[in-house]
Amino acid sequence: MPDAKIGEFLIRLSEDPDLLREFYEDPKRVIEESELSEEKREILLGEDAVRIQDEVRAEYPARDIFFLFFRPVFHRP
Repeated sequence: MPDAKIGEFLIRLSEDPDLLREFYEDPKRVIEESELSEEKREILLGEDAVRIQDEVRAEYPARDIFFLFFRPVFHRP
């Protein structure tokens, strides 16, 4: 059963340019194919920055966690 942390997923996105590119092209597919539980997938797909931040804080209680949440916009010719 999937048991990955949202924080681990976000770190992987930041470290893997190919995965990040796939995420920009189809975030739902990348999230659905992740090892996250259904509940954590729903949190990410809901795009609620406060809820995502709260979940990551719960995953890493000894850390100070904050997010800058934005939807990237790319110019495509």
